[in-house]
Amino acid sequence: AGLRMTTQIVAAASSDRGAARRDAAAQVGFYSTPKGYDLLFPDGQFAAERAAAREALARGDVPGVIAAGDVMVEERAVFGTPEEVAGQLRRYADVIDWAILYPPHFGVDPERIHANELSLIEVASGWTSLRTQPKRVQVVTLDLIDPGDQGVEILGHAEMATGQPVRVAAGQREDQAGRLLG
Repeated sequence: AGLRMTTQIVAAASSDRGAARRDAAAQVGFYSTPKGYDLLFPDGQFAAERAAAREALARGDVPGVIAAGDVMVEERAVFGTPEEVAGQLRRYADVIDWAILYPPHFGVDPERIHANELSLIEVASGWTSLRTQPKRVQVVTLDLIDPGDQGVEILGHAEMATGQPVRVAAGQREDQAGRLLG
């Protein structure tokens, strides 16, 4: 088959655009803290914000991490209403084959995490044109509710071929989702 290009994209969809931006900024700020991720910021991009996020994380200052992430969020995530998220994902259409949407978890209430997961599945299931969207999307999340069971969950998966039905599995562990989507 050939090499397929994919990337993980921090994604927050909500009717409350401000909450979606805040959640995405929290995750972007958190992701900018590991020094091992410095290579993802070429030419020292956002160096001051990444340093601020690291310092805030070391202090346990979640609002400080979010503030640092807010400066980077427009470039490093997709967020807003479900329609805005779908529109923002178009910037990846000619670059990747698969979009892996990652719902923010850092500093986000579990109820909002779940609501976002469901919104992202709806966004994914609405795509039909291969020319305007990535060809495949998966919504993934780390199960952080039970620290002893930190596996990856595939929360949604949709194939976007014109005329083909969209298959979606929600709330299934990866091994269970494979049976449903196979």
